[in-house]
Amino acid sequence: HLNYIRWPWAVSTDYEGKLIVTDTAGANLLIWNNLPEKWEESEENYYPDLVLNFGQSTTPRTISWTGEQLFIGDENARDYGACTRIFNGWPTVSSLDKLVGSNVSKSTVKDGSKVIQTTYTVTNGGNCLESFIYSPDRMNRGYGSAIKVDNRLYFFFANNIHIYEDGKIDSASERPDLILGTINARYSEETGFFFCGGGTNRMISAEGKLLMCLHQIGEIVGYSSKPEKFNDKPDIRFGGDPGFEIDEIVSHSDILVGGDVSVNEDYLVSSNELSKRLYLYDGIPTESGVKAQAMFDFNYLVPGPTAIHKDPKTGKTVLMTVTRTHGIFYIWHDYEEALKGNLPDTVFGNRVGSLWITGGVTDLSYDGKYTYITLQRGNSTEIYIFDGVIEKEKSPFAVIKNGGYLTPGDKYLAVIPDYRDDGSMSEGSYIRFYKTSDIDAAKKA
Repeated sequence: HLNYIRWPWAVSTDYEGKLIVTDTAGANLLIWNNLPEKWEESEENYYPDLVLNFGQSTTPRTISWTGEQLFIGDENARDYGACTRIFNGWPTVSSLDKLVGSNVSKSTVKDGSKVIQTTYTVTNGGNCLESFIYSPDRMNRGYGSAIKVDNRLYFFFANNIHIYEDGKIDSASERPDLILGTINARYSEETGFFFCGGGTNRMISAEGKLLMCLHQIGEIVGYSSKPEKFNDKPDIRFGGDPGFEIDEIVSHSDILVGGDVSVNEDYLVSSNELSKRLYLYDGIPTESGVKAQAMFDFNYLVPGPTAIHKDPKTGKTVLMTVTRTHGIFYIWHDYEEALKGNLPDTVFGNRVGSLWITGGVTDLSYDGKYTYITLQRGNSTEIYIFDGVIEKEKSPFAVIKNGGYLTPGDKYLAVIPDYRDDGSMSEGSYIRFYKTSDIDAAKKA
């Protein structure tokens, strides 16, 4: 039975209060006819009313409801790859019952004689009566969100915006009336704008303006009026890196998405995987347009996790970062020196004491007492604990075998394990807490 939702990527509702969730790890769409108010297993609405499964080869992610059509972005649909499944209307038990046959099977969960959940499995993973797979460009596959504004449908597909003047997509073979943008190119009048989206791109309509998130470069762009030509350039743009695109539009902020953000009570640090830069702020930005005081370029290396915390021994704020793939650590023992543009006073790689950096460094944390390094090697994730700030020849004194992303606290260390004890992925379904007093005892041992 369903006792948790595994790796929910997106959630949405329709105008009548129905709820839909993409259960990505289970390759399911979970639909409740009424928004659940309680989640105890004894409650009637604990089970979704409808489960739609397209097989383990699929990875449902994004959800968009236009009021007429439901768009489900899928990264790995069978025989299609990245694409979007479009439903004409909201899936219901009555509509899906008509599909049961050669490629659709049906099962139910009952409480006595009462059916409390219905599951439909599409065995071929492809088109069926109530939905169709939409992938208009097999050479440029992708999935994304959709929105209808003034009865005009905007569909964020791959790195383009596809526009349909009648507000809907009627079939898998239909092509858009207008395509905004280019593919992997700088802007020009001949090519248009590069909408560098990614798997979490989103679009909204606000005060008559169309806004969209360019996930991979950490920008919000949009139009204050309806675009009419393929090379119409967004006249709204903020976030991102002004050096990324050769463009006369000036970026309003250096804070970038796609890397790591660390804060303490005084400062904020942001890394960006695309521009391969680290941005340092004197204070914590509280308004748009704030510029970073210092920026460090990693050239060909990709910056990864960062950690920032005051060292109680020196009273100075320590900044640590590590490259995501090569495992090179950069340490400033005084954040103020980093703000002045001074290079890190300690740089080393390959190993930290007896710990060889193999695999990927997925997390780095420092709480003023201990440094935590999370390493992922294949199906194994381990957290190595060091006394104080790490040094080249300082070895870890303890290791947590089943590790993952972590948050240290005064009394407990919280860890979201990447894998269960049997080696299967946990998909973030539980959290483990470790007493800091036990970590203290391990250091003294």
